[in-house]
Amino acid sequence: IGQAALDDAVSYANQREAFGRPIGGFQRIAHYLAEAYIAVETARLAAYRAAWMQARGLPCGLEATLAKVVAAEAAWKAADVGMQVMGGYGFSSEGDMQRYWRDARLARIGPVTNEMALNTIAKALGLPRTW
Repeated sequence: IGQAALDDAVSYANQREAFGRPIGGFQRIAHYLAEAYIAVETARLAAYRAAWMQARGLPCGLEATLAKVVAAEAAWKAADVGMQVMGGYGFSSEGDMQRYWRDARLARIGPVTNEMALNTIAKALGLPRTW
């Protein structure tokens, strides 16, 4: 979801013009997209690490939980940035961004909420349970 949202937003930013140039050339738009790219790539690396560990038979529950949270947040960030960059067109049913935005929101609450995943991580860190 995050990669698709980022790809669509970058494509739009390269095509849409304001003041005689593509909007992707404006620093704030470029920074939005660069930050979304960082989030998506970080999620990809977290998922690869968990998969690498699992493929070697290593315990990877904590790493998989971390990857779930990071990926859900990255997808949300990329879709939200896509909506911001695309403006009203992002909400249009003619494009996919509105669907990415909804789907990314769902990733934050299912199959387990990010908050419950954070509880799992906190427990693994040895923190006392307060919930």
